[in-house]
This record gives sequence, structure tokens and C-alpha cells, in this order.
Amino acid sequence: MLATAENRSSTFEQEALPHLDSLYSFALRLSGDPIQAEDLVQETMLKAYRSWDQYQSGTNVRAWLFTILRNNFIGVYRRRKHEMHDVEVGEIEGTTVFDEVQEIDPEGRFFDGLVDDEVIRAIRALPLEYRDTLVLRDLEGLTYTEIAQ
Repeated sequence: MLATAENRSSTFEQEALPHLDSLYSFALRLSGDPIQAEDLVQETMLKAYRSWDQYQSGTNVRAWLFTILRNNFIGVYRRRKHEMHDVEVGEIEGTTVFDEVQEIDPEGRFFDGLVDDEVIRAIRALPLEYRDTLVLRDLEGLTYTEIAQ
């Protein structure tokens, strides 16, 4: 049994771990939050490792991992949708306009982020199934066949 556990760990490391960066990029684009993206990737890898015996060697491990991550994100999204969020007064008190105005080039900063913000807003406004497809194809480079799997 020890040899099987070692083999399982070895194959998981060889096949799944090289996709961590892509998983993080996908999670970040879905969630928009680096901390939540890290949590999604960690949970994805844990679920993948626990289910590694269900993975069919030789198939597309990247698409399998993306599917696990997407399902995790949907689950988190549904749970959070029903939670109430409190806002602490201290969190918004420190926000002032003056810090932004005192920059050397506030217009440059505004225009640098404008296109990125518009694109990100447009992607986030898409329904989840279209957003996933767009991110997986255009940003992660998966083929349509891989996305369909």
C-alpha cells in the first residue's frame, strides 16, 4: 500500500502541479480577489489529490483541474450570495480623495487602468458559462475541445 501512495503522489506531482499558475490565473479572473483565488486553487488541488484515483491517466489533466476549480468557485459564489456582509466604519474612514489628487500623474494612472477596468467589468458582467469559456479560451489558451470537456 505504501508503494501505491508514493506512486499516487509522484504522478500527481508530475501531472497536476505544473498547472498551478494557470489555475491561479483562472481563479483570479473568476473571483477578482487574490486571496480568494489562492483559496480556490488550494481547495482545487486538495480535491484533485483526494480524487486522483478517479482521474484517467492520459486524458487532459488541465481541463479536469479547471473543471474542479470552476465547480469550487460556483459553490463558493452560491454560499456567499446568501451571506450578509457587515462593513466596518474604520474601513471606509481612511478613504479620501486627497491622496489620489496628490499623485504626480493622476491622469496617467487613470488612463492606464481605464481599459483594464472596462475589460474586467465586461468579463464579470457576462453570465458564468460565457465568462468561463472566454477566460479559458482567450486568457488560458485552452482549445474549445478542452473547454467542452
